[in-house]
Amino acid sequence: MVEDIGKVTEIKNRIATVEIPQKTTCSGCLAKGICFPNAAGRNIIEAENILDAKKGDTVKVSVRTSISLKAGLLLFILPVVFFIAGFLLVQIFVNSELAGFGGGIVFLIGSFFFLKFLNNKISKGAGFKPIITQILRDMKSYIDPVCGMEIDKETAPAVCIYRGEKYYFCNSNCYEKFIKNLSFI
Repeated sequence: MVEDIGKVTEIKNRIATVEIPQKTTCSGCLAKGICFPNAAGRNIIEAENILDAKKGDTVKVSVRTSISLKAGLLLFILPVVFFIAGFLLVQIFVNSELAGFGGGIVFLIGSFFFLKFLNNKISKGAGFKPIITQILRDMKSYIDPVCGMEIDKETAPAVCIYRGEKYYFCNSNCYEKFIKNLSFI
């Protein structure tokens, strides 16, 4: 399972909106299509709230590995298959490689519309949403708002109070970045 920690910002029915600090690993993630980065550099995701988390709770969110693999397979293989199919179909009827290439491009573009349609249909299914697997209410851990690293509140090297909320940092570099650019909040 792919797991991450974030804060619940909204609850609607049994779906929680969770804000997760964006990390450098996000750029290579296969499931980034379900994340919606906001201006503060955090990912906003919707997760099944099976543990009845409340607004403001820090939670652990999990995505099944099999879902990530299926998403990656669809995202990378399907457009190639569409391109080859378009190339072959047009080349059979027109007997021109250039026209076949054009047909492949048209089918490739069509694959992206198909993937968007498929994403909208699949994302409504219960088995494809991330799930809140743990509520971290009473734990001593905290997420560094700059790098997203989980740290112990008791041993955090730097602490800052901003707008009435305490922020803990894994090192002085993260603390200084936070102070210089308060857009992380």
